[in-house]
Amino acid sequence: GCCVSLLLVLSAGGRLFGQATIEPLLQHARNYEAQQNFADAEDQYKQALEISPGNPEVLKRLGILYQTELKLQVSLEAFAKVLASQPQYPETNFFMGASYYALSNFESAISAFNKELATPRPHPKTRYYLALALESEGRNDEAIAQLDKLVAENPKQADALYELARIHKNASLRAIQMLHDLDADR
Repeated sequence: GCCVSLLLVLSAGGRLFGQATIEPLLQHARNYEAQQNFADAEDQYKQALEISPGNPEVLKRLGILYQTELKLQVSLEAFAKVLASQPQYPETNFFMGASYYALSNFESAISAFNKELATPRPHPKTRYYLALALESEGRNDEAIAQLDKLVAENPKQADALYELARIHKNASLRAIQMLHDLDADR
């Protein structure tokens, strides 16, 4: 009993020490990102990974940095490393989905967004981007269902309301054109 408790305290202390030693690097990286100095931010994250190899938070942030720089394929590699060890690591599936979406790989984006929705606290924009990916795949009914859920949760969700109106308007225009074409055939 006492030895197990001591080991837990020591291992927790070790983790805290590792986190404490990389925290200044993460702060510097955030400052560099705010200044749009991405090369120095990347260096800070890489130094943090040398101290704490495989650290999921550092890998996620590095992936987001790559995404910001539109190095989308590299961002996917960073996110995949996080998810390989922790499939539900907070918001990582969302950011992976966003990279896939930006690469027009909508099926992979949909899969990643659905995985994010299965996490305890999904990124707030997950359902919205899932709807966009579904629409991009021509799955408008599913996209509308996601947007309806989003508006039900937050009736002031302007982006979702706009997308709903746009999808419905486009469907109406298609139906009007089909009616016009039918009439022309007579």
